[in-house]
Amino acid sequence: MAVNYHIKAGGLIAALLFVFFSTCPAGIFFSKDKQAPVIKLKNDNDSLIVFMDKFLLEAEVADNKKLASVIINDTLLDRPKGSHAFISEIVKLKPGENFVAVIARDNAGNETKKTLVIVCKKQSSIQVSERLRLVVLPFERKGANRKKGAEFEDKLVNALMAENRFRMIERGVIDEILREQIISQTRLFNKKTVSRLGKLATAQAAITGAIIHGQPRLEIVARLVDTETSEVLSTQTISGKSNDPAGLSHMATAMALKFHNDFPLTDGHVIERTGTKIRTTLDQTMVKPGRTLVVCRQVPIKHPKTGKVIGMDNQIISRARITMVYAESSIAELIDNVDVDIKPMDRVITE
Repeated sequence: MAVNYHIKAGGLIAALLFVFFSTCPAGIFFSKDKQAPVIKLKNDNDSLIVFMDKFLLEAEVADNKKLASVIINDTLLDRPKGSHAFISEIVKLKPGENFVAVIARDNAGNETKKTLVIVCKKQSSIQVSERLRLVVLPFERKGANRKKGAEFEDKLVNALMAENRFRMIERGVIDEILREQIISQTRLFNKKTVSRLGKLATAQAAITGAIIHGQPRLEIVARLVDTETSEVLSTQTISGKSNDPAGLSHMATAMALKFHNDFPLTDGHVIERTGTKIRTTLDQTMVKPGRTLVVCRQVPIKHPKTGKVIGMDNQIISRARITMVYAESSIAELIDNVDVDIKPMDRVITE
């Protein structure tokens, strides 16, 4: 009886082992692959400071064999189909410190984790009439059909308007200007022409760029140009699957978010004035050279009958352009109302 028992037990164990190994992911126990996936974050700083409640997380994940999964903050993304994956995900943020974890696993069970720390600060308030006036101009099409290019431009305008960061010039205005102007296709996309068209639309800045239609991906490069100086203030790129209809909306939203985060609404104070220059408390985490500021002075609002102070109003007294940025301050050149009396503790707000 004992012999028969051991034979039956041995058969049962063998059957269980067969089921166990046949259902496990291939290669976990016998694979020689010990190399973990590689995660390359586009923003790989120890800590980022943003002034919006959303952030575009961009990353490239690669493995020497085949990826099994990519997870962002416990959210499983679509299963990768090969050894490479390009990540472009909009992550919602809460005020203060946020930890965004990216985890990549391969078929052999190897795992890599990277954590990005994002500090979300509150945006400053400034009336819409004093925000940067922005227009979106036609994009150059490189291999892209005209319909897809126009569709992206419309979606980009809508995405920029949705956050109420910029004062947007309606597309109809620029369409009318283009009908009146005689501009060759080759000249339409150079900085001087963009600057001239932007000025005709009474915009302080203009966005244009190129839509590069390839297989299997679509790449879009956008430049934001200062219409007063013709200087390129910001260049942003985004890419996605060229055959994904819903992807174009995501790309437009992602592109708008990039520009919003690159031009935060933030404020500080004047430290001192020397000639036509002012030093402000805005530092390198808040502004970049070439950006414009409005200089404000707080004026008390009094009740018309009692004379009691019932609030404070920001009276705009000048504008300035950032020329130098330091770790704890910045220098700006006055460009409007140069003779106005600007005092320490006058407020400065990014335009």
